[in-house]
Amino acid sequence: MSTSGLVYDRALFSDSSFTLSKLALIFVDIAFHRRGPEALPESRFLFSLVLVAYLTVSLLALQINWDLGQAVGPLLADVTFCMAFFWFLLQTARRGGRYWQTVTALLGAETFLSLIALPLLVLRSAATGNEAFEPMTILLLTAILLWSIDEGGFIMSRALEQLYVVGVLIMVGYVISSFMLGEYFFPTVE
Repeated sequence: MSTSGLVYDRALFSDSSFTLSKLALIFVDIAFHRRGPEALPESRFLFSLVLVAYLTVSLLALQINWDLGQAVGPLLADVTFCMAFFWFLLQTARRGGRYWQTVTALLGAETFLSLIALPLLVLRSAATGNEAFEPMTILLLTAILLWSIDEGGFIMSRALEQLYVVGVLIMVGYVISSFMLGEYFFPTVE
């Protein structure tokens, strides 16, 4: 197998008891802090599968309020910023060998949280203007955003071998930077 390109990772899928549902449960475990990114193999093939799932779920979520043409640019910019930010961070911390596991864990756990958020986004869109219902959906979506920062902080603390609070602070900085860059390059039209 070549390490320079995308290759099928036989070791990942050769176990006869392996199923995609078992793989999905790893990301659920990561989101609940039961496993870290080290539970995943270092595999560009797995990363590619997770990236496709992340892009698909994110496009579904974004299309609730945006046209497909409006959603693609911000989504691609988000993924590019994510990969560059965490590559730079891990390289700076001399943990570059953990890059593929870390970004796979981040995107996989984020895909899981986005699947939870999808029905809430639909409800929020339907509840726009409903003063009794809209605050509840906003509160629940805020809780999912905080959970996203929490799980990302957990992943980063494991990848960097730092305290959990350091990982959370990194994620807060990342989320703020991501929102600011998104708003700068793709301003929201009200």
